Amino acid sequence: MLEKKIDLYIKILLFVFLLFAALIIARYVLSRQSLKESQEKIAALQKLFTQAEQPTLDKPILKTTDPRIGTASAKNTVIVFSDFQCPHCADLAQTLSQFLAKYRDKILLIWKDFPNPVFPQAKSAAVAARCAQLEDKFWEYHDFLYANQESLGKTVYQEIAKQLGLNIDAFNQCLENQETLPLVEDDFQEGQALKIDGTPYLFINGQRVSGAASLTDLEKVIEPRTTF
Repeated sequence: MLEKKIDLYIKILLFVFLLFAALIIARYVLSRQSLKESQEKIAALQKLFTQAEQPTLDKPILKTTDPRIGTASAKNTVIVFSDFQCPHCADLAQTLSQFLAKYRDKILLIWKDFPNPVFPQAKSAAVAARCAQLEDKFWEYHDFLYANQESLGKTVYQEIAKQLGLNIDAFNQCLENQETLPLVEDDFQEGQALKIDGTPYLFINGQRVSGAASLTDLEKVIEPRTTF
């Protein structure tokens, strides 16, 4: 009789222990699920706030400060978001030069800075080119930067300025104080709002073209609108 009671007590204790363990496990699982749900909600809210802070654009904003070359009244507008240290951008620069030489009176080319953070000299080169723009030498400076892409830096920036006959004191002051940095950063933010994720990136008559397009590619995009 005593043995049966002891056996019963043991079974009851075991049942209570298992029940208690099950409750602890259930509470742990529920707390983990609750934590996961909370983290997901926080992540969703952060995403919403981020999206609210970063406006989106459907097309580029044409500003009076944008460097441009070609014919202002042309029916074809080519907007290029580019980077002075990006190799593919250098390739596109040569193609655009040929494009302009062939169709200068029918094309308006507009430059937008989009210095990729991957390239250490991209932003400083953009600032230097915009300093040259203050003396109406942006495109000449642009060409020299691409020609010296492998050795970009302050020394090269100053040498190019001298070769172009810029006011060295004014140029150095502009470069040292990064006076044109706001122009570069404004373009970069515009590119982000346009969801540009790499360079070079073109808008040709409003049509998006990503990458280093060939001369034939460019002609195909504008040909329906223009008789050459």
